[in-house]
Amino acid sequence: MNFELAQLALIFAPGLIWANIDEKYGEGKPPNTVKFFVRSFLFGLTTYVVLYLIYYLLSLDTNGLRFEFNSSEGQSALTDLYLKPADIFWSIPLSLCLSIVWLYIVSFKLLRKTLHSLGATRRISDGDLWSTILNEDSIGGKHIHFHDTAKGLIYTGLLDGFSENEIDRELVLRNVTVYSNDHYNTEQEGDSDTELDSDTELDSDTELQALFKARRLYVSCEKNSFLLEFPNNIEEEGENDGK
Repeated sequence: MNFELAQLALIFAPGLIWANIDEKYGEGKPPNTVKFFVRSFLFGLTTYVVLYLIYYLLSLDTNGLRFEFNSSEGQSALTDLYLKPADIFWSIPLSLCLSIVWLYIVSFKLLRKTLHSLGATRRISDGDLWSTILNEDSIGGKHIHFHDTAKGLIYTGLLDGFSENEIDRELVLRNVTVYSNDHYNTEQEGDSDTELDSDTELDSDTELQALFKARRLYVSCEKNSFLLEFPNNIEEEGENDGK
């Protein structure tokens, strides 16, 4: 039993590193305990498989790194895992490298983009579209209009970063101009006759009061109290002009 636990510990060591990085910077939402340990095991096993392939391609000795399976009564089980100290040592930095590659796949939705290009699915995301949309290449570093309907404010600027949790939505913007929008303030006062047209754009015809400008600004609001607008004339807007 102790030997079996030692085998699992050796597999879990690089997998735990990979899974923790994925949890913090990849999916953004912590999985349940069972899913986390299953992913850790699979990530660890993948690390050793890649390590074996590297050994093979470099014509290094692979006798010390091998897996043995024993089949009995129609069931297969991993009975022996042979690892040298050097294998364990190199599996740690390798898992870090593989986790970075994995983050690229997850963050930039490479699998989803591939499936879309093949026409295999039209689904955008199984979870919150907030992170999916803001991770798009066409959005990052571009102008956005962030409407905080609860406070009656509009933030215009370049998207520099974002985060999320179960309650709030957070953004970091550059070259920001903050406006006060009386449409939202009027709605909060209970005037049901005043509504904000969904086609309204931030142009010279829109009555907005500029409050202040900032080179870099952190913005946070509740997840159900905002609108996010992506202007169509991004190329025509100056980098320092959020109108």
